[in-house]
Amino acid sequence: MDNNEQIVVGLTLQDQQRLRERMHKLRNILGMISAFGELLSLEPLSEKGKDRSRKIVAGIMEARDIIDEIHGAIVPPPKT
Repeated sequence: MDNNEQIVVGLTLQDQQRLRERMHKLRNILGMISAFGELLSLEPLSEKGKDRSRKIVAGIMEARDIIDEIHGAIVPPPKT
């Protein structure tokens, strides 16, 4: 298969809506984890602890980007 070939994922409207809802819920969960990491970084931590909290936040941001990329690839934007 050519790397530039597009693969179309056939989803019903109901499946698309469910996927949108699940992605939204996942983003909310990641937001809560990110907020915890940011709050943790405000605590008086060792340098190792501060580094860990920064890695938590950075990992969450990367996960959000991945989710957005996957979502954009398989679910068309809602019709207005």
